[in-house]
Amino acid sequence: MIDTLLTDPENEKYNRVCKGAYPSYKGKRQCIYNIAKSMSEAYDFLWNEVSHNIVDWQWKNVHVNEYPNIPLSFTPFKPFFHKEVPIGGNANTVKVSKYSFKRLKAMKAFKSTHTPNYKQVIQFADNAQDEKMLYSFDGGQSGNLFAGHYFDFNEKHSSGHLMEAVIGKPAVELKKHQKLLIKPITQKPAGGSKVHQEKRPVKQSGGGDNNQEF
Repeated sequence: MIDTLLTDPENEKYNRVCKGAYPSYKGKRQCIYNIAKSMSEAYDFLWNEVSHNIVDWQWKNVHVNEYPNIPLSFTPFKPFFHKEVPIGGNANTVKVSKYSFKRLKAMKAFKSTHTPNYKQVIQFADNAQDEKMLYSFDGGQSGNLFAGHYFDFNEKHSSGHLMEAVIGKPAVELKKHQKLLIKPITQKPAGGSKVHQEKRPVKQSGGGDNNQEF
């Protein structure tokens, strides 16, 4: 299309499709006008809404993955719970990040709420203990903001750094870890039952201190 319009800017086939985008234009070169007008509007948007420094005119500065917390994103607590992360991709890439054009004028940015939030790669082997699984997800280990793990996996997930999962009890036993034992107390106290929690450190040979047993 572009090649044709460069040599034949009044091409009826293409200009018929381009007609109407800018009703005020009455010329015969609708497509060329649309391209020039779009570039001009994009320049104005970047200059006025992003930065006067063209070095900042990058996709990550106008496109984010949005992580709302319902209902806290609609309260004064929004700055603590509502997350927005600069990200690449769009609705047509492998790293999909779908956004809505309807919200662009109001928000002055492409904000996506549809994106792959879990990644997993498995390497199979004849011996189950030789198998490997890498994974990541874009949230955190806890839904509690004050737990310290509310959003701690997002950075590695976004940059493609996957974590190795420990599969099966034999593999877990080779790692340094702790067991959390939850068992009932021997006698039922007055006023209702309680649960006794006991955390026992388990020292085993092997690497890694950040493994969890489920």
